[in-house]
Amino acid sequence: AAFFQISPILQNGIMKKYHIESSSLDSVTNVYDRKYLIEKIKKIISLSDNQDKNITFLLIGIDHFKAIIEEFDYDIADKVLIELAKVIHSNIKDFDIVARLTGDEFLIALINLPHPSEATKIAEKIIKQFALVKVVVNEKTKQTLQKTICIGISTYPQDGKKINDVLKNADRFLNEAKNKGRGQFAVFTKEQLSTIDLF
Repeated sequence: AAFFQISPILQNGIMKKYHIESSSLDSVTNVYDRKYLIEKIKKIISLSDNQDKNITFLLIGIDHFKAIIEEFDYDIADKVLIELAKVIHSNIKDFDIVARLTGDEFLIALINLPHPSEATKIAEKIIKQFALVKVVVNEKTKQTLQKTICIGISTYPQDGKKINDVLKNADRFLNEAKNKGRGQFAVFTKEQLSTIDLF
């Protein structure tokens, strides 16, 4: 009797959790949205204040993404986004978090990397693997499209005591990577920040 009284409560709790998480998913790529990622990161930080933790952010942008929509359409653009999400997930751990921001940008939170160099290795793998992906744009002719990405990298708390500051750093260095050309990444450094054009 007690089980049957508790069961609906448990079921409602599970359904509520599922609804909250599903409502935080991007409808195209099935990764989380920015708000969910930030909330998760804040929880991780609050639970690990007394521990030596780090969170490295990889901000990813597709090179010349608007050209896909102009030359093809939004459906093809969505295919490119989905393929990028697949590549991202294949290169990160289960407890890392991925979110899609607006348009073509994805944000990865790598939790507690053993060494800063690990972030650049992951960035390089994602860049190289995605460049090899062929997206079919015409089923009849089998025409395919290949795109490249750039990545800006910044780490909490080394590069900033506030998450928003670290994300701004990643955004600035994503732009710096794009300035270097296609398929590039740039790692935040305070020395380089003073030399880059922010606008």
